[in-house]
Amino acid sequence: MKAVKKIFRFISLTLLYLGFSGLAGVFGVLLYGITHDFVSNQIESRGLASVQSNSPKTIQSPPKTNKKNVKAPVPNTPNPPQPLKTAEVTNQQASPSTPPAVQPNQPQPITASEVKDEKSLQSFVLRAKKHLEKDYDRALEDFKTNEMWKTSFTYLSILDLSGTILFNANHPHIEGENGMDWKNKDGKKIITDIVNIGKNGNGFYECRIRHPDTETLHPALHYITSFKTEENPLIVVSSFFLKEPPSSSSEKE
Repeated sequence: MKAVKKIFRFISLTLLYLGFSGLAGVFGVLLYGITHDFVSNQIESRGLASVQSNSPKTIQSPPKTNKKNVKAPVPNTPNPPQPLKTAEVTNQQASPSTPPAVQPNQPQPITASEVKDEKSLQSFVLRAKKHLEKDYDRALEDFKTNEMWKTSFTYLSILDLSGTILFNANHPHIEGENGMDWKNKDGKKIITDIVNIGKNGNGFYECRIRHPDTETLHPALHYITSFKTEENPLIVVSSFFLKEPPSSSSEKE
């Protein structure tokens, strides 16, 4: 670039020196000025570019941050499980092995010695019915030997629908006999009446029967109900005496 500048400068000076006409001198002056400016601009632009290309590059460091003020990134975690409602927790925590609470004032089963009115008599016979339907043979043995099921006045008898006495806890000697034609002193066919009530379901029946202490007839109240067996339905009956028997002048059966 410096060589080009010198060449143009030499031509301009030469023209002036040789004494060309005024126009040639003017042309030489203009040519000198244009050449000088052009060459100067080229030198400056190339020099600046060369300086910039040769200058070491500066690496900008990231801006400093105040570690105290920097907040740690919050991890994207799923929402925590919501606590169960009280009713659900109670249901889940209920122990299956916890025994059921004992009901207060739970009535005890009626025994034969406690039969004294219609209600207690009915409860006693219905309890016997459940025992028979659960285990017939075991029930007959209990009715015969267990004091809970018999006294000298109150005991259990079992009949079929034909009137045959299948079981009598206090008078086993009449078992197997058919009593449909039996009558008491009042002319009542007690067995026939009991069977008719049992066929219809259940009910009370009052009549006079022999009292074991005096061997006299005395009013008694019976409760009759039918129960299921593997073969045919049967009838179970029990009774109690309504009044104390008279001490004398009583009618013999």
